[in-house]
Amino acid sequence: MILKVGALTIGEGIPLFSRKATFDPRTWALVDHTALRSGAVFLTYTRVND
Repeated sequence: MILKVGALTIGEGIPLFSRKATFDPRTWALVDHTALRSGAVFLTYTRVND
């Protein structure tokens, strides 16, 4: 999963970080990140096997 995080996020869709999330957020591990001058951040996660 790759997330692009900006200073402002507006919209609808699948909740990522709430009790209504469709998956357990603890099963992901951050494996890479890139920060842009604009302040946006790209975060790359991989699933962690339990």
